[in-house]
Amino acid sequence: MAKTKINKVFIIGTVEEVDTKIGVTSDSREYISGKVVVKTIINGIENLIDVRLFAMRLTKEGAESKLFQSYNKLDGMIKKRIKINGELHEEAMIKADGTINKFNSIALKFYGEPKKEEADTATFEYSGFVTKALYERKKKNDQGDEEIAGYRIEIAQANYNDTKMQIIKFDIDKNDINIANAIENNYLVGYTVSINGTISFISHVETKIEEVAFGEPTAKTFVTSEKIYKITGGKEAFAEDDESAYSSEEIKKLVESYKEEDVKRLAAQKSKVEESSNLSSVKPASAPAAKMSRVTSLI
Repeated sequence: MAKTKINKVFIIGTVEEVDTKIGVTSDSREYISGKVVVKTIINGIENLIDVRLFAMRLTKEGAESKLFQSYNKLDGMIKKRIKINGELHEEAMIKADGTINKFNSIALKFYGEPKKEEADTATFEYSGFVTKALYERKKKNDQGDEEIAGYRIEIAQANYNDTKMQIIKFDIDKNDINIANAIENNYLVGYTVSINGTISFISHVETKIEEVAFGEPTAKTFVTSEKIYKITGGKEAFAEDDESAYSSEEIKKLVESYKEEDVKRLAAQKSKVEESSNLSSVKPASAPAAKMSRVTSLI
């Protein structure tokens, strides 16, 4: 029986920005990619939620994809209300120091226009197995000292054919003591779980005064976005003999595959850097034109 793979994002708001482009793959197939930014106002707080999109132009049968057609019309939705059905995805980016930065993103599936009476919302439902048990999420306060900003748990989910997995990070409000305690005591590493919650992308504007040797101090403004996927509810962890639960053997294979993907990413990046270095060192002849024991993490 298929393992549990609930992955739903539901957003209602107003389209603030659309940024799409038509590209071509190395084997000459057209696609559309980009993002749509949706503004939601929930409990008086404004969120600007960016939703990624991607679709090939042609289906396997050679017909133009309905998703491609739909995404190509998103420009006409600017400043209009929109209802989005999407999914949570894990993104990976290799940093300058050679480490891999992984973060959540929202991928667009379908969209339409909401009814007038439907209020702004941004929610998720997700299921999978725990790869990292509840831990503290810290940040520095105005005095530069670290303080607890909240709690976090990491939950993996297998792909469509159970050969690879992604890990999504979820947050627990530091004031939601009951939820934090329930997750800490019942959602242990390796357990299969199902959760739901809310999504908020809140922008913070901060101005810092930079002192100078003489003259007027320089004011610099920084805008940061705090992206929170907050758990507000969850079901009991799946029983070990539940056919929808991930077995320890299945988890082991998925984790091994996940680590192998990271090795491949780093090897590909190293090869790319070396190739670029080799090309730049060669002078051209003429210049061209321009249930388990309580461990805390599986990873």
